[in-house]
Amino acid sequence: MVKLSAPIQLLKQSVPAEAGPVRLLQEAGFAIKLCAPAGNERWVPPGQGQLILALRGDLRLQQRRERAGAEQHGAERDEPLQQSQLAQVPNDAHWSLSSSDKSQRALIISTSVPRMVQRPMDLTRLSSGRLLAGSKTLFANQSLTLGLRGLNGRLPFRRRWQLEAQQAKNPILLVVQGLLEGGLYGPQGESLWQGELPVGSLLRLPAGSSARFQAHERCLLLTVESKSGTRSRTAQGPFSPFIDG
Repeated sequence: MVKLSAPIQLLKQSVPAEAGPVRLLQEAGFAIKLCAPAGNERWVPPGQGQLILALRGDLRLQQRRERAGAEQHGAERDEPLQQSQLAQVPNDAHWSLSSSDKSQRALIISTSVPRMVQRPMDLTRLSSGRLLAGSKTLFANQSLTLGLRGLNGRLPFRRRWQLEAQQAKNPILLVVQGLLEGGLYGPQGESLWQGELPVGSLLRLPAGSSARFQAHERCLLLTVESKSGTRSRTAQGPFSPFIDG
């Protein structure tokens, strides 16, 4: 796994397509991975759900369901997944993610996802209107809350955002659109990191730290907040979210 003590640029990471997704981090109930989809179809068996965000380029997502102990013939889902679109794959689905270009990238969050009929969400379209004045919850389960926060450098009262790790257990941030300036600070206010966060930057706040961001344009942040401190053994059940694929 990659150490996230400072931001990493996902679009600059080397990910061999043949090796499968690279696990960036793991929490109770979910894991975050970086994927370089290969040109050929690589079907992943059911057993865990997926939240898939296209980071660069256009991808192809296929899905089929296992019924009565046998695989369903033909795909029940076969659609393009364009840059900045977020798709959900349920726990009980066989799925495949492919592309025609090895430079394309996808962020995958492996977690429990119920079966729902839902088209991919275009995060940049969600950024219009009221979202740039706050945040929106995209997905939530027993393990995590996935949100989208908008910052607008053109509005003085919406260009800055401060976040403390105590408010959410080790929150994880991904820049989806725009360019941010930011800083990461320790419990005593000491500087841990300062710099720019371009599109594709992934940052995890250590426990007890805080972060401050400033936007000079329209920016979008994908936020992942762990619920590990509130999950019970009963809520977890037999589900294991760490099958690689």
